[in-house]
Amino acid sequence: MRMSRVEEKAVEFIEKYVNVLFFIIVSISAIYVRYAGRDVLSGDTVGCLQPWFDTIKQGGGVKALKYQVGDYNVLYQTCIAFMTYFKGNSMYIFKIFSVIFDFVMAFISAWMMSDMLSKKKFSTLFNMVYTVVLFLPTVVLNGAYWGQCDAIYTAFLLLTLYYLYKEKYVGAFVFLGIAFGFKFQAVLLLPFIICYYFYKKRFSIFMFVITAVVFWATGIVAFINGRGIMEPFKIYMSQTKTYESMYMNVSSIWVLVGNDYKNLKTFAIQLTIILCGVGLYMIMSKRKKIATAEQFLNTATWFVWVCILFLPAMHERYTFSLDLLLVFLCFMDVKYIKYAATSTTLSLITYGAYLFGNGGIDKWFVIVYLAAFGHYTYTIMKKDWCNVMNESAEENLEKELDHDFDEESESEELGLEE
Repeated sequence: MRMSRVEEKAVEFIEKYVNVLFFIIVSISAIYVRYAGRDVLSGDTVGCLQPWFDTIKQGGGVKALKYQVGDYNVLYQTCIAFMTYFKGNSMYIFKIFSVIFDFVMAFISAWMMSDMLSKKKFSTLFNMVYTVVLFLPTVVLNGAYWGQCDAIYTAFLLLTLYYLYKEKYVGAFVFLGIAFGFKFQAVLLLPFIICYYFYKKRFSIFMFVITAVVFWATGIVAFINGRGIMEPFKIYMSQTKTYESMYMNVSSIWVLVGNDYKNLKTFAIQLTIILCGVGLYMIMSKRKKIATAEQFLNTATWFVWVCILFLPAMHERYTFSLDLLLVFLCFMDVKYIKYAATSTTLSLITYGAYLFGNGGIDKWFVIVYLAAFGHYTYTIMKKDWCNVMNESAEENLEKELDHDFDEESESEELGLEE
């Protein structure tokens, strides 16, 4: 029995608009998955987000911005103030806000990867990146279940990276300022940006002033309502003293050493600086290249990974941006799948421990994580190092050939003179 005329038209329509239809179906499915987690109450929601919401609401919404509520910066507090004007359960309002940025972040990810790999927008690659990001377990759990906002600042970090790659430096530093406005964890990308400054030599160090000004400007609604104009900076200064622990439910190297924050903090910070300095040295000595899209992303990923592994006071949600960057690299080369799988799996374990009391990180997990990082470092350095060695060998060969040619020319000239 042949297909009917209606069936043929339907199949033709689906084939013609398959990418758009896939995008719509994935988006609807992602909404449904997140809706399933709407009633999960996390410790952060009960102990922090809801009390902050109630305090700001009782204080008159934006009028309450005159005072610091909670430990997040002024921009997120401003967002909460505007949320208080919506009716409904505050937990749902927080989660809706975070989930919206899940989709924004996924769209930015797909757009960014399509452009970096020279593929059409809404192509197969675009849809696959969009799908993987939306359904990455930690992304789903972070906003829809936990009620946290890591997708928000990460979306702006991705825009920072994308605009750096496109050499649109003003936009990059504007987005970095907005990312800092939401979370101090934007600092994890800072070592790479500094190294990229030395590598690229196409933008001024004073571009960071743009970031500082934009970060400050994110508090303008609060300033209008009586908040001190230096408050955004003071909040982050105080945050550095809030969590006096070497690690918090994360695969940090300090799990293997100990949790003596007082005596290990300085060592941890200096070790991180040294490792980032080694990375900068390798870049400036041409041993590590950042010329291609893959090299750009794998270098940024390396610096973020160093910070998460070796800095003190890291906790599980700080791996959010790292996991995304590793996933992006998988679309460039399948060799990165093992690193992405390791990192996202360990992140998922830490999420399960916090949200559902399902175990947690032990020393063996950290050893696996360190091994993955070490092998990743070897992988991204090996190819660039071999290329450098080959280029050096070619240059030496050319010099030897030129030298031999010059000697032959001199011999011929002497023969003619005789």
